[in-house]
Amino acid sequence: MSKSRNTHKNKNSLDDGEEELEKEKKKKKKVRDPLDWEDDKFPKMAERDVVEALIDQNVLAKMRQQAKKQYIEALGPDPAKVVRTWKYHFGLCALENVTQNEWEVFLAVSETGNKFDQFKNRLHGNFQYTKGYKVKPSTRKKFSRMEQVYSKEHSFSYKQMQNHFVTMDLWSVSKMQFNTLLGTAKRSFYDLANDNVYQTIGVKAAGAGGPGQAKAAAAGGEEDKKGFQIGSVFVQCLCSEVMRFDIALNNWQFLPKPELVDNTSKKKLRIAIPTGPKKGNDTFETDACEPPMYSWARGGMFCYKGTKESLNNEVMAIEVMKQQGGAFVSQGKALVGLRGAIDYPIAVGVVKTLTTKAAEYVQGRAGGSISMSMRSMALKPGQNDEDSSIPRPMQDITSLTMYYLQGNVQHLVVIANMADGLPVADPDYGSSNPFVRVKYDGTVEQSPVVMASLSPIWNHTFYLPVRFTDPCIYKDQAYKKNIFPEEMKSKGYLELEIWHWDGVPTEFLGSFKLDLQQVRFGQQTERAICRNVTKAKKIENSNEDDKDRAREDDGDATVGIDPALAKVHTTLLYEGRREKITGSSLATMATPTISFDCYFLPDFKPDFKFPEQETAEIASEQMFAPAYRRWTDVFLELNEAYQIWFPDSPSKRRWLCSFTDTSGTVLPLPRLVTPLALPADLGSPLTILHWIKCIEFNAPPRQRACGQINLWQTPNDILALRRGSVQDHAVLLCCALQGLKKDAWVCIGSVEGGAEHTWVMTREGYGTITFWDVTTGARYHLAQRWLGHTGDAQRPEVEKRFQGRQATADWKSETRTAERANFSRQQHLAGMDQLYRLPISPWTELYKADMLTDIPYASIEVIFNGYDVYGNLLNHHPACIYYDMEIDKSSWHSLAGAELKQQMYMGKDVAIPVGPKVSTFTAESLERNIENELKESIRMIRMRLGFESAYEDSEVRDEALRAYLLHLEKECVLDVDWAYDEMDQAIKPWGAPSPFNASEYKTRGMVQALEGEEAAAGSSSVPRGEGESCALWGAASLLQHGPEGDPKVHHGLQADSGVLQIPLGRHLLLRGSQGHAASAECLLRVGLHGRRGEDVASTNSSSEQGRSVS
Repeated sequence: MSKSRNTHKNKNSLDDGEEELEKEKKKKKKVRDPLDWEDDKFPKMAERDVVEALIDQNVLAKMRQQAKKQYIEALGPDPAKVVRTWKYHFGLCALENVTQNEWEVFLAVSETGNKFDQFKNRLHGNFQYTKGYKVKPSTRKKFSRMEQVYSKEHSFSYKQMQNHFVTMDLWSVSKMQFNTLLGTAKRSFYDLANDNVYQTIGVKAAGAGGPGQAKAAAAGGEEDKKGFQIGSVFVQCLCSEVMRFDIALNNWQFLPKPELVDNTSKKKLRIAIPTGPKKGNDTFETDACEPPMYSWARGGMFCYKGTKESLNNEVMAIEVMKQQGGAFVSQGKALVGLRGAIDYPIAVGVVKTLTTKAAEYVQGRAGGSISMSMRSMALKPGQNDEDSSIPRPMQDITSLTMYYLQGNVQHLVVIANMADGLPVADPDYGSSNPFVRVKYDGTVEQSPVVMASLSPIWNHTFYLPVRFTDPCIYKDQAYKKNIFPEEMKSKGYLELEIWHWDGVPTEFLGSFKLDLQQVRFGQQTERAICRNVTKAKKIENSNEDDKDRAREDDGDATVGIDPALAKVHTTLLYEGRREKITGSSLATMATPTISFDCYFLPDFKPDFKFPEQETAEIASEQMFAPAYRRWTDVFLELNEAYQIWFPDSPSKRRWLCSFTDTSGTVLPLPRLVTPLALPADLGSPLTILHWIKCIEFNAPPRQRACGQINLWQTPNDILALRRGSVQDHAVLLCCALQGLKKDAWVCIGSVEGGAEHTWVMTREGYGTITFWDVTTGARYHLAQRWLGHTGDAQRPEVEKRFQGRQATADWKSETRTAERANFSRQQHLAGMDQLYRLPISPWTELYKADMLTDIPYASIEVIFNGYDVYGNLLNHHPACIYYDMEIDKSSWHSLAGAELKQQMYMGKDVAIPVGPKVSTFTAESLERNIENELKESIRMIRMRLGFESAYEDSEVRDEALRAYLLHLEKECVLDVDWAYDEMDQAIKPWGAPSPFNASEYKTRGMVQALEGEEAAAGSSSVPRGEGESCALWGAASLLQHGPEGDPKVHHGLQADSGVLQIPLGRHLLLRGSQGHAASAECLLRVGLHGRRGEDVASTNSSSEQGRSVS
């Protein structure tokens, strides 16, 4: 017994000891394991000397208040309190009696506030009275004609709209006594502006009713407090805000039909856009443009004032003018609807002319960028209109469309039902946010977005108007037989595209194209335009109860609608069920499909034969097969002989001329290049270069492994995926520069080490060419590398230049090559003098000391744009050859030649759209989401290491970081190239050719500017380009060349003149005051440290070698 007690006592003592150890362990601080970079020499936190920051709390408090004030000012006032202008139409369409008594009534309509709810104040209101109507019991009386009560403009804020009402008093007519108030229908302006256009409002019995009404009210229990419903009023109410739309047209192109004879005259565009609903057009006429590439950087600025729905029904007219004699006459006209222009930033129209010859009816296609910004008439530019305390009221889109539809216009009706098997565009959530975009005849519309679904159901109806450039095409028999089929054929396919929505359309999920001839084989059925347009929707922030809304009847779907839209027609219905969609680069296990219906209303006559669209591929593999074989033979022979004469040249050279698209078709490289329709924000080349550098670089595995280019993406794919290889970036940059009307080409060559590389070349004025590298953002100028023009007048000069070399003609013969094939290296070195007579040797005048340029490219094999591809027949080094490709057949081999040049660009798009930048509100939302995700990631990582995390919110720090990031962004688009023109006038930095190009750019112009009054006063005297941020600290001027090509270097500049001089091969002179020295040092830091951001410059002599700053 005692033993057991002792054992128990020992156990208790052990337990107590363990508990004490545990307590001691808990009291001890956790000691983490040292990290890899920590050692004994690294001081511990407790041993470090802590120096408190010298902070003036008063100054810090003022900085915080100022930052908070700036933040509040940036937000602006609450959009819900801003008084806006509203277009307001209110009419009565029908009246329904649900009682057992017959009515002989009229309505008194008034606009009241809260104080007008009492009956005694009704006498002070401004009433509008309707006609008298007799309505039988339990019957709906549909008016033969809608009674228009109000048609005016109102000024309300969102908050005021909730407190102002439209009141309709239902009065019973009495012949022997006073009229009796039967009931009242009332709805706030906010509810009217947030519901359907065709609405049903319940009429509630008045409090002072007759005995029958009092008895019914007593039986109703709770309903006697509000009054029971005795009927309904059917109204048509349009309440939309009047907006200001600023429309900018940029980078427009005209692509003439290749079969036409007159494609060599000057042309210009005349564009007309309405200024408002039922108002005249504002017209803009561009400058004349020389052939063969018709492009205009500016298409005009327009302003439209009206509602968004009225803008959707407007049409833009594009007229192409050609030079004939001494004047410009009309060549053709295109109509482009403005519906969807806010969401889709490109407009493309088919230019047609009224003629009886079917082959001459279509003249070509015109298109370009259309940037549209919408803001309220009550707001200033840039003022916030999205973060509102009360949601913006917006009426149902379908009913608004029905309100503005014209019954005498033919429409193509497309019903997008559903899709299935869509790819995952958002891997974080494993789903997509799809919407449908429909294109037909220049009109673009899109459906609402279905969130988080791979099998969305839209059931959305599109009404696409069928427009004609001239009504007589359809009515006049002289045109109806031959021209009308061409008119319907020119409208093209019906395209249905599915996109993923992530604040903006980001990922392309697939598309389906329908030849509308297939509709003629559809099922015969009966259809009307209007379908279920009066369904009420639930309104947030409404003053009405759900019970009151539930009592209101949907009513007849045709109440208040134009009778022409309600007319039933017999038509042919095409039922597209599970049609396969293609074109997306996103992988999916299932087959993506879409289901839709389409038909014409009213339909064509039965005897009309709808023409079939041309399905033959323009640039097919069979058409270019002989050209491909000829190309291969020419350069196979060239490469073999070249390696024998120049054994140290790059050995694995390839002359590419084609690529394989996603469908497996082999197409020529020019099919990749199509000008971009750029918005105004991307209006300068430096901004474009910075934008393209921000797109992710992603080289294919094979290209990374062997250094050879094997895959190409179209610009559409690059913009949709937002990533691509080096060659994809070069193609995109070339397309963008062509959109700015630059003579841009894509170059394919190699760098040191043999890896293939692509870059962009532009031919500037005075014979200068510029290489644009998409990986570093550097630009390299080479002077006197082309004649400045490539017309027939320059052909004799090119031939004379080549004949002056007296080159050996038989250098590729078997005799000469067999003789040198077995040469040793000593024999090759001994026979160097023979190489000067070869056509493949460098041009002697191009490798002089003052003409050399240090570039990172080892060879150039191929150069192409959107019209042709040329292979290099001469020396492999890019700096030692001329670039007059079109007229120099001895130096460049053309793939297309004269016979296939028209086929090279047939069938291509006029321009590729580039969407506008996201709004400030959306950008700030994305910024907050990224910040929260980063904080959470940091918190989780530190939690695993046993640390806690706390974040300090500082307005001063955020404002400083924001300013610093803006500083870095502007630094990325600085331009060091600027000069003076022939008249000594300063021109835009990005519009000037390189200062290396001619003697007109002399150093005296630079010195005159430095000695000017602005420079003496310490202010910047640099010419400022529109939208160019290089005017912040000054611009840079490069080394100028004299008339004989000798460099003129000026070293006598004073340090106190605000000029920082860097003694390199090319001189960089930053103009500005002494106060800008720190900013200049920050500007130069990126260029002086290594290759990042540098622009390799001209080496003026063997002793003066260096690199200049970009």
